[in-house]
Amino acid sequence: MRSCHIAGRFRFRGVFCEESGRHLRLHCIFAGAGCEWTATTRADVFEPVSRADVRRIILSSPTKSSSLDPIPTFLLNDVIDDLLPYITKLINASLQHGHLPAAQKKAIVTPLLKKPDINTADMVNYRAVSNLSFLSTTVERVVADQLNRYLASSGLMPPLQSAYRACHSTETALLRVMSDVFAAANQQRVTLLGLLDLSAAFDCVDHNILLLHLQRVFGLSGQVLTWLRSFLTDRTQCVAYAGVISLVVELLW
Repeated sequence: MRSCHIAGRFRFRGVFCEESGRHLRLHCIFAGAGCEWTATTRADVFEPVSRADVRRIILSSPTKSSSLDPIPTFLLNDVIDDLLPYITKLINASLQHGHLPAAQKKAIVTPLLKKPDINTADMVNYRAVSNLSFLSTTVERVVADQLNRYLASSGLMPPLQSAYRACHSTETALLRVMSDVFAAANQQRVTLLGLLDLSAAFDCVDHNILLLHLQRVFGLSGQVLTWLRSFLTDRTQCVAYAGVISLVVELLW
């Protein structure tokens, strides 16, 4: 397959996909700026989190509550100093053993209408909002904080990624694309822009491919990779709608 210039200075060399059950496995090969990363460092253990870090993360988090929580989040914030030693020990135990307890992998899904005046009988018009326990989201933020620092310090963060990054947004992505388009136009070059919009994009990610990619490209191993595997597997959920809660089911992927 011939190479071609596209906006963002990527060179697309090849792509093939494989249908596996309800998974669409996408395998892409890219070459060019922002497309190839090779880990020169390894991350095999998490750093023990301090009480000060846990306190900072909890107080900076939204005060949303879940029916899975024993007490409302706003009340927990009021007594945070009394509960902080126990919460910190629970989080460090999870990181040390590379395991996320089953209770923290249970979600309550609430279907919400995307717009107020649309057909309520059509399931496509609903957005599924998944609510996890407060402790579960706190552990996630601790892990995300350490992983982001590792990726940034190791130079492994994709330079052209604008999503899920501090000081980045759709605005920075658009500015980069427009900059490349104008630069190509000044050189009298033709720009081809391909836009992909995946429905339920995160559901299209194969967990085994993701874990293998994290290991080989980003250098994650040991307890870090074990914890991420535990985080992705054996998750359960139930649906809450009109005051009724469904049976708990195990997620297949």
